[in-house]
Amino acid sequence: MGERAPGEPPCRRRTVSPLFPQTLYAAGMAATEIRPGDALVILHVQNDFLDEGACPTPDGERVLDPLNRLIERFEGRNLPVVLLRHWHCLIDEEPGTDGELPRHCVADSRGAQFASGLTVPWDAEVISRTDCRDEAFHSDLHATRLGAVLERAGIRRLFVGGLTTEAAWDALVSDALADGYRVVAIADGIGLREPLSIEAESARWAADAVESADVSA
Repeated sequence: MGERAPGEPPCRRRTVSPLFPQTLYAAGMAATEIRPGDALVILHVQNDFLDEGACPTPDGERVLDPLNRLIERFEGRNLPVVLLRHWHCLIDEEPGTDGELPRHCVADSRGAQFASGLTVPWDAEVISRTDCRDEAFHSDLHATRLGAVLERAGIRRLFVGGLTTEAAWDALVSDALADGYRVVAIADGIGLREPLSIEAESARWAADAVESADVSA
């Protein structure tokens, strides 16, 4: 994990903070080429997480073009595109709420639909997270069938983007790295509802980070 494949261009190393290990950061450098064993994982690009939704992500619409760019490239190479979505049932929480958050992404509601500006390939793997109470604190990798899907497809490197929270991002990336995956954050394709520097988050979990324009098919 973390080793370059033969022919893959080097990336500069930089230390973002004394608290973080050094990380690879490829933005502005030579293109990172996608290859067999890679998958694009897109997190929760749903109406309720956009500007007019129940739990808006600041400037969340900005991730659409970078993600669509990568979807096209992964589709062109016949590499997996996996879309995760929140897909909640109405449970007996306090009226109008879903735990500590406003009620959001209720199954089959408009808020739970993928953003209209997101390209959803016909053959994409769509994985729904219902967030049962006993799964609420696990990452998408372990609380859904995402891990099984990736293992079945022989995936070793994840390109990850979408709309999420700092805690959910940390959980997914740390679990993926612990399971032996290499993780590449799509720096211009991630929106955090608790915004932090994607570079800092990547350094914290020793993930790589690239701009979508630096990824080639």
